[in-house]
Amino acid sequence: MKRPVSIVIPALDDRALLGRALDTLWSALKDRGESDEVIVVDDSGAGRLAAWLAADHPRARAVVNAENLGFARALSAGVERAHHALVFAMNSDVCPRPGFLDPLVSAMGDPRVFAAVPRILLGGREDSIESVVSVELEGGIARGVQSALERPRKDLLAPPWWTRDGVTPFPMGGAFLFQRAVFLELGGFDRAFEPFYLEDMDLGWRAWKAGFECRYVYDAVVEHHHRGTIGAVVPEAVVRAAIERNRLLFTWKHLDDPAALEEHVRTLSRRVVEARVLEDRAFLTALCLALEDRVRAGDARDPLEGAATWQRIQAASAARRDF
Repeated sequence: MKRPVSIVIPALDDRALLGRALDTLWSALKDRGESDEVIVVDDSGAGRLAAWLAADHPRARAVVNAENLGFARALSAGVERAHHALVFAMNSDVCPRPGFLDPLVSAMGDPRVFAAVPRILLGGREDSIESVVSVELEGGIARGVQSALERPRKDLLAPPWWTRDGVTPFPMGGAFLFQRAVFLELGGFDRAFEPFYLEDMDLGWRAWKAGFECRYVYDAVVEHHHRGTIGAVVPEAVVRAAIERNRLLFTWKHLDDPAALEEHVRTLSRRVVEARVLEDRAFLTALCLALEDRVRAGDARDPLEGAATWQRIQAASAARRDF
């Protein structure tokens, strides 16, 4: 008997998008029997999805939030109600391909693995892999680098481990399998990163600090139609401000190397002066928003753990490369 999985899908009231995701999910699960459960968290705040799900997708169980809580808390609401030890988080703009789940479950056979990440194809394109990522410092500010979104494939010299199972610094929030108990023990997503973005990077980093790791599983494939959810209802300027704000929060929370911190302070000082001269309101807005949460980010710091975690990820990655 295959190990059962709870699949949790936070959703707004976009039934066309959610319907396509569910249709592909049912097809992808057809060879796994009936042990898996599918939970759709209605985060629209209007409670319109329950009746539609009962009529069109009766196998799915609805969890209705009385108000819009955002991705992180909506996912957590579904995780708390999940019946199985393994949970697959799935955005409503993700379409799984047949057979995607079994390789992920196999990767979770190692108890040290907190999360397993599929090969996420941006727009379904084979040459646009979104899930292979690294965390780098750009001018002293942390950023997650995604292969498909940051640079053209023709300019990308992919190391061999990108085409095989390996480690990854964090799970992509829109599609990953994880241990429910560890997720809850870690406290789930840090609400400092609300309303959206980089909460997954922070979660993965905290899992590494706790002695776990995240695995990239090449043979598990899903398609991601990027920002089919947030991008449809939130202005681009707001999305960019949230990303820049959360990059700062992540850096303040996890960056402990003295030299890197000095570079960060110098970069931040220069950016503030440039932003004032150029009237870059977007950056100044992101900085002000991040400063509002600086106490929460500071309280969550664990001195020297940021640098130690970085070294552990690099060592684990190097151990799995086969040049």
